[in-house]
Amino acid sequence: SSFTGNGTGPGGGATSGNGGNGGNGGAIFVFFGSTLNVSDAVFTGNSTGPGGTGTTQGSGGFGGAVYAFGMGETGTTTVAITRSTFTGNSTGLGNPRGFGGAIAVQNKVVLTVTETTVSGNTAGSGGGIDITPWRSMVS
Repeated sequence: SSFTGNGTGPGGGATSGNGGNGGNGGAIFVFFGSTLNVSDAVFTGNSTGPGGTGTTQGSGGFGGAVYAFGMGETGTTTVAITRSTFTGNSTGLGNPRGFGGAIAVQNKVVLTVTETTVSGNTAGSGGGIDITPWRSMVS
């Protein structure tokens, strides 16, 4: 499978207050309690939107290619990526710039990455992979 040139929208603007945050998961968004298994895939040139304007600009999105979010009692979110390639993915500009140029996981996610290349991705934090560790596990 190939995921190329996908993107999320920008955060909303505000005449007063903070701008909205850019969208998450340029190619794939995995919501809490879900499972994603990806094998032999190529993720290239995917991106999240920038933060919206306002008194303070919103943050860029999470996960230029893949974003997984888990939460509360709804069950663990599970992501397994095998024999895949992530190159040239990015997160949008913002305050702060987005997290996880290729992959971002947040809150109760089990992420397993096997025989996978992650290179040449950009973000404010975690150019390749960003993990917000609240109950997240990585192998």
